[in-house]
Amino acid sequence: MHLRSTRSNLYPRLAAAVAAAVGCFFAAATAIAGEALDTFAEGTVDTSLWRTCQADPALLSFGVDTATGRPYLAMKIDGRHEDPGPCMSVAQGDLVAEADTLGPSFFANTSTMAAIAGFDCPKPERRNGEPIIQRNELRFAPADLYPAIGQDTWYSLTFRLKGYGGDTIPACGSARWVIGQWKYQHMMPGFKGSPFLAQRFDNGVLHLTVEDDGCRCMFAKTGGDPDFSNAPENTTLVPVPPLQCRYSEGDRIGQRCQPVHLKLKAADLSTLATLPDPKNGWVRMTYRIRAGGPQGARIDVYANDRFIVRAEGDIDPHIPGNRVKFKIGHYRDMIPVKAEMLLQEVCVSATSRACDHGLAPLP
Repeated sequence: MHLRSTRSNLYPRLAAAVAAAVGCFFAAATAIAGEALDTFAEGTVDTSLWRTCQADPALLSFGVDTATGRPYLAMKIDGRHEDPGPCMSVAQGDLVAEADTLGPSFFANTSTMAAIAGFDCPKPERRNGEPIIQRNELRFAPADLYPAIGQDTWYSLTFRLKGYGGDTIPACGSARWVIGQWKYQHMMPGFKGSPFLAQRFDNGVLHLTVEDDGCRCMFAKTGGDPDFSNAPENTTLVPVPPLQCRYSEGDRIGQRCQPVHLKLKAADLSTLATLPDPKNGWVRMTYRIRAGGPQGARIDVYANDRFIVRAEGDIDPHIPGNRVKFKIGHYRDMIPVKAEMLLQEVCVSATSRACDHGLAPLP
């Protein structure tokens, strides 16, 4: 095991956590072979860590947050550049999962009512009746950062989103917008490559979706301005329903559906609508992900070190021996809005301690 980091000396907590966990890494049969932390402190994209074949170098830049003094990578989307296409440099078998689809939106297109109220709602652009897609994404390059199904893996992402060049994030128009996704390298026949877990940003609302055999469910979202500092800690989990579910592929795309295998647990239903808003400040999203495998999938979601929801069950059709691919950045309908995702930190590890030292994970 070795740690990849562009600036590990910035955070002694990481080195201490990794040292304490080395024995666990080698003892755990399900541990991933590698781990990584990128704090973007060098001011360049580390191409030994990231593949840039679906990124636009002209829309990547670096800065320092004036409030925290921490560096960040700015991943922009400008409303003009289109999807650069699949990563032809990766193995041919991986291309099967490149033909992904944005699928349906969970937010109604309220453009007419918003226009009456005086809001400017950008309309997604189309060509020959088909939506035009924009993309500016990074994915891991090392093969050992693609965990096998059945392996517990932690991901932690610290980010915020805002407009630039005079633009603001639209709150209407229903543009489909993915800002982080987990999917398989190889897809089951008949499936178009939808991520089994995704961070989405339609209508300026951060929300999470999970796939249950073609039925896509929103199971967490931003809701107002929750006060996480005063919220009670409740580790007793109870079954809760998803917020909304729609078919993501096929002839019934966009129609409501009922998941067959998905089971959700949270402290209560209201917790599902308490994700922090990345438009208002830095957000740390931490995920414990076990995709597929004989025990089924399990996804635990934490926001700013607070537990939000657990999704589990045999929810994701998979091929034995498959691996999980993670991508970060923008993948959206083309709209005439300039926006940027600021990334302060991206981490992947076999333990929560390496990625999110302040987290007290649920068993």
